[in-house]
Amino acid sequence: MQVVFAGATHFCWSSQTSEAQHDLAHANTRAWFDRWLKADSAATTRLLGATAPRSPPRATVDVLSARFPSAAAFDERACGDLRVGC
Repeated sequence: MQVVFAGATHFCWSSQTSEAQHDLAHANTRAWFDRWLKADSAATTRLLGATAPRSPPRATVDVLSARFPSAAAFDERACGDLRVGC
């Protein structure tokens, strides 16, 4: 899975970013860890759903970069562009 957030920098995973960007990075990272470290298959829905895993919820298309594609391939699914849907 490769996810590129709109307007993101490498600082999204540090304290040198806005609270909203930090929350988005944290929520997606947690969903990834839940899926693969806890074997929580419900996290797949959070990772590939039409709503980005964060609070408050926002449409995935609104949080992903339009310039750089985000994609995923796991659980027998292949999604070439998460902005379009999976």
